Amino acid sequence: MEKTIKLEEQELKGLKELRENYEQNIIDLGKAKQQELDLELRMENVQERIDSLTDKYKELVHSEKLQLQSLEKRYGTGRIDLVKKIIIKD
Repeated sequence: MEKTIKLEEQELKGLKELRENYEQNIIDLGKAKQQELDLELRMENVQERIDSLTDKYKELVHSEKLQLQSLEKRYGTGRIDLVKKIIIKD
């Protein structure tokens, strides 16, 4: 025959509180991990955007350089004033 011991109300209450705290902690930990994963995904997306914009910037700089070289061949050296739409010769 098994021997049983009846727990006191205070002991039961303490165990119940610990169990509730444990369960809430597990839920909170899961939420924090999900937030971490979401943040990592957002960071990857931001990095992809930065890479894309960097590539686009390089393309624009290259295109501008080619256009300026073309203008220099056509009109010679000088400064371009886009507001006045003129080339100021050196």
